[in-house]
Amino acid sequence: MENNSFSLKAHQRTEEVFLKYRQRVFRCIFRSVGHVQTAEDLTQEVFLHLAQHMLTLLKNQGSVELWLAARMHRSIDEWYAHRRVQPEILVSEIEYQAHQMTDLIPWVALREDVSQALNGLKPAMRTVLLLSHIHGFSFTEIGHLLSHAPGETRKLFWSSRQSLQSRLAHLLDSSPCR
Repeated sequence: MENNSFSLKAHQRTEEVFLKYRQRVFRCIFRSVGHVQTAEDLTQEVFLHLAQHMLTLLKNQGSVELWLAARMHRSIDEWYAHRRVQPEILVSEIEYQAHQMTDLIPWVALREDVSQALNGLKPAMRTVLLLSHIHGFSFTEIGHLLSHAPGETRKLFWSSRQSLQSRLAHLLDSSPCR
């Protein structure tokens, strides 16, 4: 009887988590893969895995939010790994991408500069920026994930942005758009 009750709680909790996080998970995945149908498929995959593991999460009192974020990233990584080994890539697409590379050279350098600037931040600062900007978490959610108060998280976020801005100031000064 207790097992049925626990199973019912797992089902209810899965439904709650799905309703609360489905759009956020979809947006994060979509930003990573850039294709609506693929993002919908991966979002569905994430929540199917959650449904399969919710009972274990409840029994072990694990953080559903952290598990969800980790599963989302694992699904994206698996999708990219599977995509890289697909032999169906058209030669014309490769030729087109090679032709476009000349336009991307300044962006590659910019990406390296931004990557170096991010890596130069303290780990906590980098984590707050990435969770906010890339993954779309609110300050409250980030604070919950990192065991910080929302005000402390907000303060860390803004100091991270200032630090990153000062590390990238040389790029803004030399921008051709200015």
